Order: sequence, then C-alpha cells, then structure tokens
Amino acid sequence: MDDEDQTEADLAEAGVVEAAVAALDGLEDRPVGEHLAAYEQAHRELRAALEV
Repeated sequence: MDDEDQTEADLAEAGVVEAAVAALDGLEDRPVGEHLAAYEQAHRELRAALEV
C-alpha cells in the first residue's frame, strides 16, 4: 500500500470513528433502556475500524 492509499484508508477509518461517536450524541435524551444497545453498536463499529 502506498502513502496515498494509506491516507485514504486513514480518512475512511476516521469517518467510521466519527460516525460511531456521533451516533451517541443525544443519548442522554433517550430512554436508559436504549443506552446499552447504542454503546454496543458503537463498540462494534469501532472494533471493526481497528481490524481494517
């Protein structure tokens, strides 16, 4: 992988991370019963980003 490909991959991963974290925005306004599922989804997305 050359530097340009690596930069594109880094940007793609950063987008995934930003999206996973953004999905937790406003969580305090959602029912507590939904919190675990939201955190688990964010965790899955972040782990997937690390595996790339």
